[in-house]
Amino acid sequence: AILDEKSDFLCGIAQFDIMDHIPSSEVDAFDPFISQASILVVDSNLSSEIMHSILEKVSENTAHIIFEPISAAKATKITEHKMYTKIDIMTPNLQEFVAIMQALLPDENFKFNSDLTHNELATMCQKLHNLLKVEKTCKWKYCVITLGSRGVALVDFHGMDVNIEFISPQYVDPKQIENTNGAGDSFLGGLIVDLMRQKSLREAALFGSRVAAATIQSKSNIPTRDQYENLLRSNIDTNN
Repeated sequence: AILDEKSDFLCGIAQFDIMDHIPSSEVDAFDPFISQASILVVDSNLSSEIMHSILEKVSENTAHIIFEPISAAKATKITEHKMYTKIDIMTPNLQEFVAIMQALLPDENFKFNSDLTHNELATMCQKLHNLLKVEKTCKWKYCVITLGSRGVALVDFHGMDVNIEFISPQYVDPKQIENTNGAGDSFLGGLIVDLMRQKSLREAALFGSRVAAATIQSKSNIPTRDQYENLLRSNIDTNN
């Protein structure tokens, strides 16, 4: 990875082609864990075939099936085999979300714009909701869209109309920011931890935001153990 003068991510070089060569037999060995998992997270570094195989193995006892798109280029894998109907939570950033929308609704001519307004995003989500309502067996219920410094959009596809709540980001003194690398991964980690603790998705998104805020203040891009334990303690206090 190459950072800019502010220590933020500028560009990176990665090679994940090896993921496309994982044989299905390697995944089959984990069948007992997949079928018994209370929360399953699938990301698009995996091949479409492996993703599809995993999602076919999920049992009805799995509380949450989360799809993490990884990047705009890989995000659209979830549209193959209609795999998006088998997840219940998706955690894209704005660029990844627009890429998925472009793949699902190509005639709409959606364009990515980092300054996309709340109303424009709401319009896109309503059009997606209209599509999902046609899919009678679709399990996709929520989309947690990270918006960087603008916070998080929590999208609920229940009901006749889509519902969107915009959650403000955790305030961090700009002087305390080391760099923003790893903020998205930390957000997802915090989200999963709180879901495993049987918190609501909104509570989990708030906790994820707090973990991400701690990450960008860390020189190592990872909150220290003391920071993390303090976050857990304060999260318990906040929710009680």
